[in-house]
Amino acid sequence: MFFDDKIETITNSFNFITQLEENQTEYIFVKNKTFEKYIHLDKITAKNISFQNCIFKEHFQISKFFDSNLYLEFCSFNSSFSCSSENIISNFTIQDCTFENIYFYEGNFISCYWNIYRCKQLIIFKGYFKELVISSEKQKEVCIDKVLIEANGNILFKGGYDNKKQTIVKINEITISNYINDSIVAFQNIYLNKLFIHNYFCKNGIKLINIQPLFKKGWILKITNSNIGKSEVFNIDFCKIRHFQVRNSQFSQTQISNIKTPENLKKILFNEINSNKILEFIGLFIYNPKKRKFYTELKEKLAQIKTIYINDSVNFSKYHSLELLAYNKSLNWSNFTVKLIIILSYLTSNFGQSISKPIISLLIVQLVMFYLMIDYGFFKDTLVISFSNANFEGLKLGFEQFLFYLNPFRKFENHFSIDLKFIIIDLIMRIWSSYMIYNFIRASRRFIK
Repeated sequence: MFFDDKIETITNSFNFITQLEENQTEYIFVKNKTFEKYIHLDKITAKNISFQNCIFKEHFQISKFFDSNLYLEFCSFNSSFSCSSENIISNFTIQDCTFENIYFYEGNFISCYWNIYRCKQLIIFKGYFKELVISSEKQKEVCIDKVLIEANGNILFKGGYDNKKQTIVKINEITISNYINDSIVAFQNIYLNKLFIHNYFCKNGIKLINIQPLFKKGWILKITNSNIGKSEVFNIDFCKIRHFQVRNSQFSQTQISNIKTPENLKKILFNEINSNKILEFIGLFIYNPKKRKFYTELKEKLAQIKTIYINDSVNFSKYHSLELLAYNKSLNWSNFTVKLIIILSYLTSNFGQSISKPIISLLIVQLVMFYLMIDYGFFKDTLVISFSNANFEGLKLGFEQFLFYLNPFRKFENHFSIDLKFIIIDLIMRIWSSYMIYNFIRASRRFIK
């Protein structure tokens, strides 16, 4: 065992490393040292290497470690720390250390538990991590400015509670990118400002659990050119995401639970809020060529977001309706029939999401048709519109007839053959009643698979 705990400043790193190489055994323990110069450990064969309460003023690099255990405890790295060449490290522990930059270029790491007190950049270019956990302990904050992950393995950023005391992990920006097969990258109980997922291909996907914004203005989530497999999204408040983008990406078997979305999401997306707060149903008819590209892109984004909720029928239908509204506003009036179908479906049933809209639409249109029947003299002397001679019996009879004509399966009247306009009105009433009944049933069954 090589043990050195004298408090001293090492100005000649080469001599110190040579001493380590000549005296190394199964265990190397270095404590209370300040290294003024660059350190490169590449000929260390000891199974256990530990640095405690050390200060590294220049770059610290390790390489060619084979089946070793590395412990960095209460150290300060004023420059950068890097792992290069082929390393095989069984246990890699970082406890209460501060870093300027951390770089991983290559290597296999079996079990890694890191409590990084401060770090500007954590860059993992290559390598494999069987298990990497970055967390905080004893109510101390883990603060990392920028994280880049392009490695394989199971990587977890975790805050939470230790003995009922909150532990905090704060990260300003995270970028995940690579072709990864069976790896999992998870973020749990952390404070985050930006998360970018780009060119990320993984069967096991990603886990986002209880993400909180680092700043009051909210956080950013962008997913582009990715194919994400089994994923989990839990306890995410989308109201706190100030910018959410999904483009050219696919999701499969995504489990989503306990999330919140803005109640005014539809207004945020489609209303002319800055233009005297135009009402939503008026905004539905507005076509602005300058915004056509915006709504086309918005439709694509909503279509991608919709696929995230493939196993959540409620939110899937919600984003499907928003997608159709965006599609409608991307069309001009040369596509009259398509726009008409979308507008009618939205106004009368919210694309099968509303029970009240079909009932209200049914009563309004049928009331207009029933008024025309009375005005054209279909009921002759039994029913007329008169405010001066109104009576309860006439009102009762009119209400009964109105309810009778709501039924689309009633028998045809014999005297319809006398006048074409009565036949047309009757057909309109039957078709409209059938369509509204269909919308009512569709809305009532939207929770049934």
